[in-house]
Amino acid sequence: WVAQEQPRLADAARKLQDQAESLREQQVQAAERHRHFVAAVARASELFEAAAAEAQRVLAASAAEAAWLLSGAATEAGRWRDTAAAEAGLWRASAPGGLP
Repeated sequence: WVAQEQPRLADAARKLQDQAESLREQQVQAAERHRHFVAAVARASELFEAAAAEAQRVLAASAAEAAWLLSGAATEAGRWRDTAAAEAGLWRASAPGGLP
């Protein structure tokens, strides 16, 4: 009986060895894919953090520039107001009979 079953048992053992080798290869491939995935997630995280930092920098710069522009506009408006008041005063003083 053993002699009759030996070829079938040897064939089954070869199939099991082939399956084990296939599983080892799949495990190596899965580990490599996982390594690439972890690296991609880490790179995406770095890019996100860099983008967030750049957005904060741009917003801060924009806010500072807006404040500077508003300050300049307020200064210019003050000059125009002072000039208009002075011209109105000169016009009133030069008007015949004076104006209130």
